[in-house]
Amino acid sequence: VMGARDAFVPCQCWITSHFVREVGGTIMAIAGGLGASGAAFTQLVVGSLFAMCLHWTDGSYDLAWRWSLVFPAAFALVVAGWSYNFSDDCPLGNFIDVKKAGLMMERSAVDSFRSGAFNFNSWLLFLQYAGSSGVDVTMCNGCAIYFHQQFHQNIQASGAIAFLYGFAAIYARGLGGYISDRLGDTFQLQGRLWIHFFVMILQGFFNIWFARTTHLHHSMIIMVIFSIFVQVRSTVLPMTW
Repeated sequence: VMGARDAFVPCQCWITSHFVREVGGTIMAIAGGLGASGAAFTQLVVGSLFAMCLHWTDGSYDLAWRWSLVFPAAFALVVAGWSYNFSDDCPLGNFIDVKKAGLMMERSAVDSFRSGAFNFNSWLLFLQYAGSSGVDVTMCNGCAIYFHQQFHQNIQASGAIAFLYGFAAIYARGLGGYISDRLGDTFQLQGRLWIHFFVMILQGFFNIWFARTTHLHHSMIIMVIFSIFVQVRSTVLPMTW
């Protein structure tokens, strides 16, 4: 719910209204990379906050985790308020004013949803996205826990290792968007599809390798390489708007 209301989904919608499709993949990828890297910093910061809260709550793990998650939630509210007060919906201004001026046609949200839900390509992209961003979300949620349980690292160390996974997004997503746009210029939609398929195969290979690695340092290296392919694949999806 938080992601749909104030983070990833509005960001992607916002970008498509501000940039033309020839550079849309690169711009969306850069924005996505900056946003996804926030998950990395959250892993790094919240782990340290947890240790502080654990001291304040007299060793209560459950209460310490709840208090540590208050900090990113409060920060999200500050960013939401800043965006609401100091940004426009599109280059022409806010949608309400643009519609009043007759520069934008009214469209029912139900009609918009129906046109997407009954489009077969939407479901193909849904399945592809589940294997890229879906994997990314799963890793962001479980990476620190994995290193804590599998390699017996403490909470702070596990969060720092998970930071390495998420931080790859800050450059890898931009790279994926740039490659997608360049191949799109040369080979149109088919070029985007081929690079997506190639990166998908590499991502799956490193995913299996990562799961079978039993040495901490090797696991960290493979995790970062795996993350790069996950992030690149998330942004070489065909830009269809």
